[in-house]
Amino acid sequence: MKRQNKDGRPIHSDKIWKRMLWIGDNLEKIGYRESKNSPNLFYKQINDKEERGVIFADIRGTDIIPIWADASPITYHKDLSFKRYIKEVILLTRNKCFPRTTFYQDSEPDGWAFSIGIPEGYCKGCGKDIIHEVDWDILEDGIYNEKIKKIGIEWIVEVCFCQDCKMQENLVKTFIKEEN
Repeated sequence: MKRQNKDGRPIHSDKIWKRMLWIGDNLEKIGYRESKNSPNLFYKQINDKEERGVIFADIRGTDIIPIWADASPITYHKDLSFKRYIKEVILLTRNKCFPRTTFYQDSEPDGWAFSIGIPEGYCKGCGKDIIHEVDWDILEDGIYNEKIKKIGIEWIVEVCFCQDCKMQENLVKTFIKEEN
């Protein structure tokens, strides 16, 4: 890693530099490699049976958010489905890499991370690991997407609870409706 931002300007803060090094180490532990041509840009090749592509964790800062304002890596991908991308972002979160997504995803009302942030991939009811159980595609177009409208689901329940806890949630709702 180099003690510089995307523009090549030096990083003067020891605190920011140490955080960048720590995140870089965490990234390497989970299979990311640093680009030889672009210091502080990490990437991971995805070669699953179903998909091939690359996910990036960029610790160089951006034009909008310089690295000294937030040393968390911004994540983006090439040739991966949203479903595969979100799973990798969740794994980055679990491994204390503190990923960020784009401004649109984080800050716009119809961005998928706007209301819930980056999901943990664990059931909020029982703690079960649900990273491979959830249909992450429902988040892709934000909370106002057509798939959610068509099937009438509560998207927050859909991405934050396992099947058993969803069934309990539905039973409770049914019981409350019948009581009223």
